[in-house]
Amino acid sequence: KLSGFDVPVGSVHGKYLLADDICDGGGTFVGVAEAAKHNGFRYNEDKNDLYITHGIFSKGFDELLRHFGRIITTDSFPNDLDIPENVEVVELSSMASRIMKASISS
Repeated sequence: KLSGFDVPVGSVHGKYLLADDICDGGGTFVGVAEAAKHNGFRYNEDKNDLYITHGIFSKGFDELLRHFGRIITTDSFPNDLDIPENVEVVELSSMASRIMKASISS
């Protein structure tokens, strides 16, 4: 189990977005969410999002979705997981196409 997460102590209000490049099992993100709650953040799971560029999700989504209301990732890592409704998968090929079209037309 991962340990040693350091989240500043405070009573911070609002919605949070946690972003990172890779999520394998999700332990880092669960640890940060638990540390935030422990240190006085007004942390509401339904209002906080997790953005992952390369989502492996080797342990599935259940534990992550106990701490985050929505997960946004890309299709850069192919897997056969059932995608829950509060997980959004962005197709990189369509994103790249839009970027190329925009750069050509400007």
